[in-house]
Formats: sequence, C-alpha cells, structure tokens
Amino acid sequence: MPQNRDPREVNYYGPMGHGPIDDNPRRRWWRDPDHLAYWAISVVILASGVLLICADVYGAETGAETAVQPAPPDPPAPSVAIGAHLLSHHFPAHDWQNNENGGIYIRATAGPLEGLQAGAYRNTLRRTSVYLGVMLSGPKTPIGEIQFLAGAVSGYQRRWNGDHYVGRSPGALAPMVSPTIALLSVGGLTPRLYVIPGVRGCSSALSFALEGGF
Repeated sequence: MPQNRDPREVNYYGPMGHGPIDDNPRRRWWRDPDHLAYWAISVVILASGVLLICADVYGAETGAETAVQPAPPDPPAPSVAIGAHLLSHHFPAHDWQNNENGGIYIRATAGPLEGLQAGAYRNTLRRTSVYLGVMLSGPKTPIGEIQFLAGAVSGYQRRWNGDHYVGRSPGALAPMVSPTIALLSVGGLTPRLYVIPGVRGCSSALSFALEGGF
C-alpha cells in the first residue's frame, strides 16, 4: 500500500460510491466521455435482461393458452413487475450526492426466469447506470419479506476527472447487492425500499421505488 498519496485522488467503493463530482456544465451526463465499450456493455446488459424477461412472459402466456384446462382457471397472477426508481437519501449525507435517481426497471415474477430484474437509473455520481440482477428470497417479517437484489451495475468506474479521480470500480461493471422490501400495496402500486450498504467508510443509502404487476 503506497504511503504517499495524491490528496486530489479520491477512492470510491460499490454501486453507491461517494466523492466529488465534475461540476463542469459542459460535461452533461448524456455526453459523458466514456469509451464506446462502456456504453455497448450497458446497452447489452439492459437489452438482454428485458428481452429475456419478455420472452419468458410470452412463453408462459402461450403455454397457458394451449394447455387444456379441466375447469375454468383462476385469474392469472401478474407475471411482470414494472417499476420506477425515484429518490434516495444517504447516511451520512453530503451536498455533492445526487438523490434524484430517476429510472425504470422490469422484473419477471413468474416462469423459469422468475426474479430476473433489469433496469437503469441516474446514480449518485450523476451518471447513468444500467444493471442486471436476480431477486433472491429472504426472511419474512411482519411488514413483508426481505429480499436481496444481486447482480452487476455500470456507471461507477474509476476515471480521471481533470484534477482528481472519480469512481471506484476498475472496470465498466461493479458488483451489486441490495437488501429490499416491498411495502403495502395501494391501488395496484407497491412502494419498495432498497438499502445500499456503505462500505469502507462510504455513506449508506436508502432508495425509494414504486412498482406494479402486470
């Protein structure tokens, strides 16, 4: 471990890594100076997840239509959940952190790919992140089942930002593990909380999303 480090260099860790951001107004997030490979990987991750989930749902519906039912079937349960990433709050909080994490996700809730989730959102570093993961079952509590979203996410890679480093992941992708719980549904919509644990002194975050089944 080097003893003398550039004070301008800042390390980050994990999907919600923390540190200064580039405030240059000319470097808008949609013009992020990433390599073409980063964007290609991001698009492939998101597109693959969505296509797999849609194919799984279509196959399940086709099988249900062709199967011979001895009696009228019960109303089908939702096979897909579509949600919106909305807001987050960090503990401890810093002024530079972005808490408006607008985005969208889709998750298979039935069939062979049950639990597979793909999405995209605006992350803490004001970059666009896409992810692909699987929702794993966990312990049940009086307010609902605690689940775990585990997978890989983009948008947190380490880059030189003019006078300091931004990001922690050495590559385009970083591991992602987030405990989550769905709250009481109202009018077909279910609030969902995601917990992003802080690692190595970084802030933890509580993220809010809203989803519905279809």
